[in-house]
Amino acid sequence: IVDTGCAYTSDLSSRHDDAAPAATYDYAAFSFCGRYRPGHSGTEFRVVNAGLVVGAAIAEPLLAPLVFIVSEFIAFSVGSSWGTFAIMIPIAVPIAATLGLPMPLLLGAAISGAIFGDHASPISDTTVVASMASATDHIDHVRTQLPYALIAAAIASVGFFLAGFIA
Repeated sequence: IVDTGCAYTSDLSSRHDDAAPAATYDYAAFSFCGRYRPGHSGTEFRVVNAGLVVGAAIAEPLLAPLVFIVSEFIAFSVGSSWGTFAIMIPIAVPIAATLGLPMPLLLGAAISGAIFGDHASPISDTTVVASMASATDHIDHVRTQLPYALIAAAIASVGFFLAGFIA
């Protein structure tokens, strides 16, 4: 039994050679325990520290549009809104909490950008299925939906920028 001094322990003696992913999870859990231990002062998530750096480097009204644009880029590149949620929400929420910004604003920016990127991406499953269901050429479908999506994204970017000033 391995005990790292945190709440997570693991019995590595019962592992087999084909259990490499489980050992990888153990390693990740041990690394996490080394960075964050509940009840110990002075330790915090690295993302919260990044929130302080981001807050010092970027004007607060620009954070929501920036989160929106980064979410758009990731989702467009990957073709997955849910994958982008998994990447951006754990970044946006601690930044909002650390800087005292409205949580719904940055959370909404992350989710909205992910939905836009998924909708506009030519490799998204929903875009592929929509073009197949309508019996149209896939690239033609992407070309016809992209102008409408870009207009909506531009309006949302302006809205997040204005909301950043109001908040």
